[in-house]
Amino acid sequence: AKLADNSQYEALSYAWGDPVFSHKIEFPGGYLSITEHLYTALMKLRDEYRPRRLWVDAICIDQTSDLEKGHQVALMADIYRGTERVL
Repeated sequence: AKLADNSQYEALSYAWGDPVFSHKIEFPGGYLSITEHLYTALMKLRDEYRPRRLWVDAICIDQTSDLEKGHQVALMADIYRGTERVL
């Protein structure tokens, strides 16, 4: 999604904890390894009755790319200003 799309989403900052990737989540393009802490948070935030759109820094920002992180950090004010709420 693009910020200009004005899509509704909630934001979660979760790029912390031990970098041990013990779980995988599935996307249309493949799988992404995530930490136990993030997996637990996602399971607690999951709503079985309706879909939720989340922006999660640990997922939406390529944590292995300094260039990507730098680009996204420059957008953080817009990302958090555009959210319905920060979790």
